[in-house]
Amino acid sequence: AEPGGGTLTYSLSGHDAAAFNLNANTGALTLKSVPSYDIQHSYDVVIQANETNGGTLSVDQNVTITVNPVAATFNSPATAHVNEGVPAGTTVYTAQASEPGGGSLTYSLVGNLGDDAADFSINAATGAVDIDVVPNFHTQDVYHFTVEAIEQSGLFTTEAVTLDINNVPLTVTTA
Repeated sequence: AEPGGGTLTYSLSGHDAAAFNLNANTGALTLKSVPSYDIQHSYDVVIQANETNGGTLSVDQNVTITVNPVAATFNSPATAHVNEGVPAGTTVYTAQASEPGGGSLTYSLVGNLGDDAADFSINAATGAVDIDVVPNFHTQDVYHFTVEAIEQSGLFTTEAVTLDINNVPLTVTTA
């Protein structure tokens, strides 16, 4: 605020000024696009306030905007179903997550949780989860595993998944 009640206008400069819009009348600073911690951790700009009442006075303020990392969020459901007897290697689930900054994700199965992760494999790029055994409803009617979405920065999030095995009735054929 200008102590004498005069009008101020604002201008923008600095290393990262091109990433922002500045309202010259209000000084409101906004990003032109969604920031990504994976791409840039902080932005440095200079905001200049100018007074033009009977002369020109100005003051510069260096500003650093820090981008906080935000973990991806899963969009895929936490449950899936598959018929018993599907062949080993069948895709039974696809993990899907969104990274707020638009960066890429890598998927993995989390091991050593005492669940059934050893019975599955995952495509790190697509999140497709394949069952590595032939499921049998009568010996195991549900499987549990945990998928992980990892950002380029190393930040990750997990989702526990339950895979229900559908009991397929026997069909009798006569010759």
